[in-house]
Amino acid sequence: MKRTCIWLGAALAAGVITPAGAVTAPPGSPTFYCDANRPAEADTVEGQLNTLRLTPTTPTLDNQGRWEYGTPFSSGTYTGEANVPASITDWVYFDLDDLNDDPVIGVTPETAVSAVGFQPQLPGATDNMVRYFRYRFNLASTVDPSTYQLSLSGMTADDAIVGTYLNGVRVDSGAASAVGGGATAELQWRSGANELAFAIYDSTATATHFTLGAATQAACNLLAVPPAAAKPVPGLTPAALGLLVAVLTGFGLIGRRRKS
Repeated sequence: MKRTCIWLGAALAAGVITPAGAVTAPPGSPTFYCDANRPAEADTVEGQLNTLRLTPTTPTLDNQGRWEYGTPFSSGTYTGEANVPASITDWVYFDLDDLNDDPVIGVTPETAVSAVGFQPQLPGATDNMVRYFRYRFNLASTVDPSTYQLSLSGMTADDAIVGTYLNGVRVDSGAASAVGGGATAELQWRSGANELAFAIYDSTATATHFTLGAATQAACNLLAVPPAAAKPVPGLTPAALGLLVAVLTGFGLIGRRRKS
């Protein structure tokens, strides 16, 4: 028991296990609720789903650490892939050193704390390159996933956002302002694990970065709690009914005539 408690304590401290209502430390997948029933101090869309690095000295408050980039990257002209490519074999979380300040090509300190990406580029980068960046989150079981919708704003990229993907399926050929709540299942979020991804095109192998300024819950409906089902009265089989009649008859409860 003592060893188990030590392991649980270490897991909590490392962010592997998050107590209900606690903010998820990056890297990790936050859990989003409807504001109407969100536990106190739990993750919020507004607070977690953006690319802001709050301060360079407080990595536990670094939203960039919640974002991942796909490897290997895709070279060649982007043709509008309908799905996040299966050629991506790994995803790597960003850290505070991926995007450095380099004013020579126009990245200011303000950009450096509001975007995710690479500056300078990673080794092997080429012109006409496509990078996929993604953000993973969990949708609470109390949320109606068919109507849940995110509103996104303040998106920029070097050079351009050429695709928005909901759970791997492209829902916009550019930067979508609203994601989820569509008419079909592939246009809707789902209960549990989800991922939002963007395809970023860069014409020259100098720098690639992406900014998402803000996200809000455009729609968040709670699932109706079904009424408790009444337990059915178990029926009697013919054999059981015959045995009951025999028992009752034996006790004189059936077949007794009333004396006149």
